[in-house]
Amino acid sequence: MHERAAGDSHGNFGEACGIGFRCERPDEVHSALEAMMLADGPALCAAIVDPFEPPKVDADQAPHMAEAPARGEPNRGRIALAFHNGVARRL
Repeated sequence: MHERAAGDSHGNFGEACGIGFRCERPDEVHSALEAMMLADGPALCAAIVDPFEPPKVDADQAPHMAEAPARGEPNRGRIALAFHNGVARRL
């Protein structure tokens, strides 16, 4: 479930703006964003993500996803592994 963000720079900034929320797992996003939108005044939602997790892509986007490593993406090995593991989980 969402919680007020604290102890990190985003949480501190959110608190300075008015109120801050944090989500760390996909199942927390909806409730954190809903609480943020219902807050009185400015609010910030810090979403903690895995920078190597590839996005979900459709058939039209897949060729572009394959081009990024070829262009020299510095973390291409780690991203490819995360992408492969995601595909394997769906099978």
